[in-house]
Amino acid sequence: MARDILLDIKNGTIGKSEASELLISLIENSDDVDFRVKCLTLLADIDINTKKTFRILENCLISDENLSIRTTAADILINKFLNEASVALDWTIENEESLLVLTSIFKGLKGKNDTLSKNLKDEIINKFSEIYGVVFEEANFILELYSLAIENVDELRRFANTHKFDGGPFQIPKFHNYFLTPRLEIKDKHIISLDLFFWKLRELPESIGSLSKLKYLTLGSENLQRIPDSFNSLQELKWVELSSIPKFESIPKWILYIAKKCYAKGYTKDGVIEEEAYILGIFEILIGYELLRIEKYQKAQKNSQICSYKLNENGSISEIFLPNPTKFKLQLIPEQISNLQSLEILDLNNNSIIHIPDSIGALNNLKYLDLSNNNIITLPNPIGSLISLEYLNLSGNKIGELPKSFNKLKSLKSLKIDNKLIENVPQNLKSVIKNT
Repeated sequence: MARDILLDIKNGTIGKSEASELLISLIENSDDVDFRVKCLTLLADIDINTKKTFRILENCLISDENLSIRTTAADILINKFLNEASVALDWTIENEESLLVLTSIFKGLKGKNDTLSKNLKDEIINKFSEIYGVVFEEANFILELYSLAIENVDELRRFANTHKFDGGPFQIPKFHNYFLTPRLEIKDKHIISLDLFFWKLRELPESIGSLSKLKYLTLGSENLQRIPDSFNSLQELKWVELSSIPKFESIPKWILYIAKKCYAKGYTKDGVIEEEAYILGIFEILIGYELLRIEKYQKAQKNSQICSYKLNENGSISEIFLPNPTKFKLQLIPEQISNLQSLEILDLNNNSIIHIPDSIGALNNLKYLDLSNNNIITLPNPIGSLISLEYLNLSGNKIGELPKSFNKLKSLKSLKIDNKLIENVPQNLKSVIKNT
C-alpha cells in the first residue's frame, strides 16, 4: 500500500500533501512494524518538510517502543530536520537504552562536520566511553567499528534488540555471522585485547590507531581487504590472529606488515636471521600454525602435519616443510620466498596452492621441491631457472602443460608428474620420470 501511494503521486492521482497526511495516519495507527518503516521511509522520499511531518518523526524517535521505528526516524531527522531535531536528538542520546539506536545516530552524523553534528557525536562517544570504561578515543573506535560492520541503515535496523545498560558489554545477537559483540579486555581504561573473530569486515576503522595499549588482536579476515596506515601506530601490539585466509594472488601489504611486526620476532629468537624471519611469519599467517624449528640431524615427518623448518650454520633458512596443514591450507606461495637464497628443500604437498610466483625461479640453491596434491593450473616460466633442482613432484595437480623453460632443469634426477603430462616432458628429462 505504501508503494501504491508513491505510484499515485507519480501519476498525479494524489498530491504530496494528501499523501503525507495518509502516510502519517498509517504510521500512527498500524501495528505492522515493517509497514510503518516503509511509510516513514516514503514520507522522507516525498520530501514534505512540514511541522506535522517533523512532529511525527520526533515522536517516533523519542517514544516509539520499536527499535526499527526509532532508528528510521533518527535517520530521517538527521538528513531532513537536523537543526529542528537537535533537542530531540540530544534527549535521545542522553536517555536511549539501545546502543543500536545510538550507533545509528552516530552513523547518520558521521559525514557531517557542522558544530551541532560534532557536538552530538561527541555526546555519543562520551556515553560509549562510560559504558565500556575506556578513554574517549577508544570509545570512538568502538562506534566506528559498529558503523563499518553495517553496510547501511536498513541492515542496522534488522538488529532490533534492546539492551538495558547494566554495567557490562552489550550483547547483539548473531546476524549472518558478522555483527557480534567484540570481546574486549580492558585495563586502566584502555583496550588491550580485541577479538573480532566473527566480524566479516572489509576494512578496519582508521581510528584503530588510537588503541595505544592494544596487545592482542583477532580478526575475522575472510573479507578483509585493507588495514589502515594507522595500524603502524599500534606500538604495543604483540599478536594478530586471523579467523580465515582471504583468497588472493599475492600477499597484501597488511599481511606483510603483520608478519614483520608481530610474527618475525619469535623466529629471530629461534635463530633465524632478521631478513628472513618475516617470511616464516607470512607462512604462519597463511596456514594458522607456528612453524617449529628442527635441527639438522632431525628428519621432517612427511605425514605428521607438523610444519617445520631448518637453518644452516649462518641462521638462514635451508628447509621448509608445510605438509597438509589442518587449520588453513596454503593457497599460494608468497613471492617474498625469493629472499631465501639458502633454501634447499621446500615441501608444500597436500595444500590448496593455485598460484606459483615467478620469484620461485630465484631460488638458485633449491634442490628438492614437492608441490604434489595441490590445485596448480600453470607453472611460471622462471621455474626453469632452478639450476640446482634435483627432485620435483608435481603429481596430483591440474597442470595443463609444462612451460618451455622446463628443459633447462639440467640437474633434475627425479620427476614425478601425472601421466597426462608425460608427453609434454622434454626429451632430455624423460629418463628421470618416476612412477607416481
